[in-house]
Amino acid sequence: MNSISILQKLVALQNSSREYFPDGIFPSYRYHPILPYSRPDDNVYFTSFILIILKKVLSELSDEELKIALQLILKGEDGIKHYKNRFGDVTYNFYRPDGYFPNGKLLSKFKKFQPTDDLDDTSIAYRAMDHSAKEAKEVKNIILSRVNGQRNQWIKRAPTNYRKYEAYSTWIGTDSLYIDFDICVLANYLCFNAQYDLGIAHEDIETIRLIEKSILTGEYLTKNWGLSAWYPSQEVIFYQLSELFKLNYYSFS
Repeated sequence: MNSISILQKLVALQNSSREYFPDGIFPSYRYHPILPYSRPDDNVYFTSFILIILKKVLSELSDEELKIALQLILKGEDGIKHYKNRFGDVTYNFYRPDGYFPNGKLLSKFKKFQPTDDLDDTSIAYRAMDHSAKEAKEVKNIILSRVNGQRNQWIKRAPTNYRKYEAYSTWIGTDSLYIDFDICVLANYLCFNAQYDLGIAHEDIETIRLIEKSILTGEYLTKNWGLSAWYPSQEVIFYQLSELFKLNYYSFS
């Protein structure tokens, strides 16, 4: 399949059924083979990653391909805006506040049933969009207040030898949730940090060292239940980490 065919396929997907998805969002679905059960999964994640990839290859496209890609990006950016924090904060959620799942039209009216914003979707949405340096800095200030060890809250879900790293937590929307590590989430954050040139804080170094240790010991694969619970696939772990290691922003051992 050539580039034009791929881009045209993306156009068709982006313009497909809008019953559960806002304009510009690429449809995705959850499938449970045991039940079996399938349902629309209205989220910011996949559209953001598609835009990240499209923006990386713009310089390699022909004029015809570029025109299509830019239209895909423009529509995708409009769609991503629906997933920003419902109270006007600078962070993003996997789901949109007034979306189909998990909030629903009734439960979405109550704060108690709102899923928390998270570091992963905020990072990839910012990488897909063109936010201001001020907004990106606000995001970093938010996550710095939710580092492992802050307010004497230490992670319990990670393997024991990783629990003292002052690295970032997956959950950033509330202080009430547990501290949670995921090396792919952390890699996505470090890519965001580099893209917006936010500097390298002590917590960034701690995050890098945690990732390095998980690789040097092989535990990023053998103990991914505690180090990459949200990205359990080895192929996906390899991809996410490779995106980080291609950057020239950080020093690795």
